[in-house]
Amino acid sequence: MIHENLKRLRIANKLTQQQVADHLMISNQSISKWEKGVSVPDAETLIKLADLLDTSVNDLLGSNVVPEDSN
Repeated sequence: MIHENLKRLRIANKLTQQQVADHLMISNQSISKWEKGVSVPDAETLIKLADLLDTSVNDLLGSNVVPEDSN
């Protein structure tokens, strides 16, 4: 699910794979692999990605976490 969310959010923020890669100081091939679902970013990079894409890590991961006491 992260690969779909990452691509959707990147496009919504009008960023290219290269721009994301430059911001994270990694190769654009890594971004491509993440968007294809071949690999996933590490935890530290997920936080940076969420910040760059103006979203939360949970939303980036596609997690719909509901607290237990929300009843």
